[in-house]
Amino acid sequence: MDMFIGAGCYEIAGYTYEREHSHQNIDDACVKCHMVREVLLHGELQDHSFHTFTPDVGNCAPCHTGITDFDVEGVQTQVRTKLNLLATLFGYADWDVLMANMDADNAAMAAWQREALYAGVFVSNDGSHGVHNPDYALDLLDNAIAYYQSHITQ
Repeated sequence: MDMFIGAGCYEIAGYTYEREHSHQNIDDACVKCHMVREVLLHGELQDHSFHTFTPDVGNCAPCHTGITDFDVEGVQTQVRTKLNLLATLFGYADWDVLMANMDADNAAMAAWQREALYAGVFVSNDGSHGVHNPDYALDLLDNAIAYYQSHITQ
């Protein structure tokens, strides 16, 4: 929910963040995206059976025509690329390797490094790879990358 409403992440002072996005204007947005409307159970069509809250790309069709996955306009690809770039700035091969080593290496990080890293952790932990709020997720990562780069060029 924090990602969806564009709040809750540590934000680096001096950078701007876009919080609002088109999904926020959908009535019952969580339900419309995540709840499968009909389930075939024992040969009969049932309404709202066995809620798993797992999103279904078909639920996106009213607003996003012709999609086959959740990587609408390449947002998930952009988020993964930016997470991996942030990880390489920290000296890791990719985001997964950084996360596997974060607990051991976190104590040695400078405060400004933790500030930059927090954005990546927040975006990654959201689990949607930007779908819940594309602009906010990309702003968090872009700003973290720029912030990190500004410190290593000083």
